[in-house]
Amino acid sequence: MTPHRELNDQQTWQIVSHIRSLAGTTRGTPAGAPAVGDAAAGAAVFARAQCVTCHEIDGVGGIVGPDLSAAARYGAEALRRKIVDPDRAIEAPPAQGPPRPAARPQTITARLNDGRSIRGVRRAEDTFTLHLIGLDNRLHLLDKSAIAELRVENVSVMPHDFATRLPATDMANLVAYLASRRERDASRVPVRAGGVTAERLAKAVDEPQNALTYWGNYQSTHYSPLTQITTWCRRRWFTQIDVSTRITWSTAALRDAARRRGDGAPTRQAPPTYARSHGKSARAVPRARELSSPAYR
Repeated sequence: MTPHRELNDQQTWQIVSHIRSLAGTTRGTPAGAPAVGDAAAGAAVFARAQCVTCHEIDGVGGIVGPDLSAAARYGAEALRRKIVDPDRAIEAPPAQGPPRPAARPQTITARLNDGRSIRGVRRAEDTFTLHLIGLDNRLHLLDKSAIAELRVENVSVMPHDFATRLPATDMANLVAYLASRRERDASRVPVRAGGVTAERLAKAVDEPQNALTYWGNYQSTHYSPLTQITTWCRRRWFTQIDVSTRITWSTAALRDAARRRGDGAPTRQAPPTYARSHGKSARAVPRARELSSPAYR
């Protein structure tokens, strides 16, 4: 994609708004009957039925289940079927390209060598480790060598009694609330104590040990500013030589100078026997300027 620097800020945001409107209609709302119910009352049902324990909306809730901040992309009917029958696979939202098969939910139970048992949802797995989100809403990083038994069930951790526990009105309101959720509202996401704020991101260079951004700092630079190089370090590491003399030191000269001094550090002046001049005799070459650091005096 080519950059469009000719667009001003207002035009750029107009394009962004247009793209978001397309995502919220053609792709974000599958075909089907619209939800019938009170979305505002459904938000109360969402909290009263303890859905918030496992599901997150606008940064509030648990992390065991998927984030439902944009649940409308599934459609009202698919959401109702999922609530009534949690073990069935929910249809993937429409997208460009070939259709994706719907994945059935899985519940993982890991019994560890120390006798503990962790039940939850798999987040990641490789040859040596297993990452589980437990029912305690905590991420467990497990070494497979510490797992005595691993049981996989094609069932959901969701309660299976919503169809009988919720009245028909509450069910309709809950579906209407979820079907109204088209995107995550960042303005409503709470900032927890000690969390990452905009001010901390802008000053990420002040705390590089926390890696607040992937790109290093707010300016997206990975390199270190090398603030450890102080004026004192520069005096010890570098020296200036009068370039008008056009002195060149050979490797043998530097080795011999270090040997004469006895501590491996360069001498403060070029040895007369090794100093070479371009177009001048060796005797006419003036001595090198003394180093400013007391360590070389």
